[in-house]
Amino acid sequence: MLKLTYNDMLSAYAEYPAPIRPYLLRAETHPDIRARLTKSFMRVFIDLVARTRIRKPAKEISVSVQKVASELGVSTKTVTRTISLCLDCGWFDPDPLHDGRNRWGKFSARRYLVATPLRQLIGLPIVDDQGPSSDAEDPPAPPPAKASPAAESETEMSHGIGVNNCLSKKEASFNNEAEKPKGLPADLRPLQRELGIDLFGIFSLMALAKQVGQRLQDVWIAKRHLLVNSGITGGRAVKYLRSLLNSGDDFAYVARKLKNAAGSVESRPTARQPSGMKMQPNASSIAASDRLAAIANACRFKTFRHVSRDMTVRFYDGFAEVTRGAVRETYPACHMEGLYKGVAAGNLVEV
Repeated sequence: MLKLTYNDMLSAYAEYPAPIRPYLLRAETHPDIRARLTKSFMRVFIDLVARTRIRKPAKEISVSVQKVASELGVSTKTVTRTISLCLDCGWFDPDPLHDGRNRWGKFSARRYLVATPLRQLIGLPIVDDQGPSSDAEDPPAPPPAKASPAAESETEMSHGIGVNNCLSKKEASFNNEAEKPKGLPADLRPLQRELGIDLFGIFSLMALAKQVGQRLQDVWIAKRHLLVNSGITGGRAVKYLRSLLNSGDDFAYVARKLKNAAGSVESRPTARQPSGMKMQPNASSIAASDRLAAIANACRFKTFRHVSRDMTVRFYDGFAEVTRGAVRETYPACHMEGLYKGVAAGNLVEV
């Protein structure tokens, strides 16, 4: 009869780090786990468990299906089925902060969290043991600096005499550097707040915008409605913004036009009416406004082409993109009435 010691059994996992080997042995010999996994599934499961951090339960693991399948000599379907079974059993949880793309916007490996039930089954710690300890004593205060003999010998009359101007200028420059704002520009913080793009992604987009002669702020002003309404976040938003920056469109012109349109609407003077008189809309104006509202509702998210000009109009919810040849413009809500009248007159035909 073959007699194996504990170390002999651990040697079966020699390809994995030594600290994780006892937990792999517990996982493979646990009756509840063995009852649900086949031999092929068990090989994939052991490889996934070997990726976990022992003392960091909140640290995710990255799983590339193609790489795991090639290393273990199994099919990709076996890997995906094993992951699906682990998700159904509650052993793994998908990382809620990962949308399938990395910080550059490209597709990356899937990320999962080793759930608490699995950590309890195989004896992995549940609480992070490497967090900062709150019982640490405060470091001793540094001893007070002793005054130099030269400073003690100075009198009140000699204080401030003979100060080097170069040192004063250098100190002033240090103060100016300290007053400069650091970090993300204020007009780009909505990218982090509304789209969930991290600082690395925003700074990489700023570098790309500088390389192609654009400003990321102009792209955000011109395409904010599309980004917010589409619901993309994280790496997907980075990928879309990179494609916009590489498109060659003049976003500075569109952003400037939108700013001017918004300013003209806010600062447009209105005629003051007498207090005793109130302008009542007539029936024809009410009917015309109702008709334009119906046309606006029917044109949403549709494309129209002018019957005699090289002009294409793409309607959205409250704005439109008008393309004339190689020039593309964005019409805000205050300029949409003319387009709706063109649809009503038959000058714009749906494509």
